[in-house]
Amino acid sequence: IMNALSSKEKEKYMKAKELVPADLENTLAELTEPDGDVQEAIHVRQATLNKLYSLCQRYYQVMQIANDWLEDAQEFLHLARNGLDVESSEENLRNHIEFFSTENQLNNNLKELEGLVSEIEPFIQATAREELMKNVAAVGEKTKGTKEEAKTQQEQLQRCASEWQEYQSARQKVIE
Repeated sequence: IMNALSSKEKEKYMKAKELVPADLENTLAELTEPDGDVQEAIHVRQATLNKLYSLCQRYYQVMQIANDWLEDAQEFLHLARNGLDVESSEENLRNHIEFFSTENQLNNNLKELEGLVSEIEPFIQATAREELMKNVAAVGEKTKGTKEEAKTQQEQLQRCASEWQEYQSARQKVIE
């Protein structure tokens, strides 16, 4: 805006084929000087907002991935809670081990969430920070419970698979 006004003022003098008075030239220069500072401040603020936006997007993306994994794990565990079929215990055990082998990714997501909260923290109010930390803690607790239940279920599946193998072996001996 200041540049446009300065240009217009200078044009008036140029059209009249007169020199721009020195005091007017100095005043116009002083007025355009803060414009550069303001633009720089705006660019710095915009860069900060872009970084914060990017961090928030990543936070919600990772939180969604963690919650989806936990939801899938709960569904998986729920199926086995409805009763174990001894005959398919070996397959169930393989499926269980395969699914829960991705648990490391969940752990990495939880660490990333904690790091993201730390990075976001300087830009947000205390209540928002507490809410983010509470959400991460809730996912952590849900993860802990899911891991314990998965471990118990895996042990049970291993026992069933072992018993099924023993039964199959004993059955084969009787047949022979």
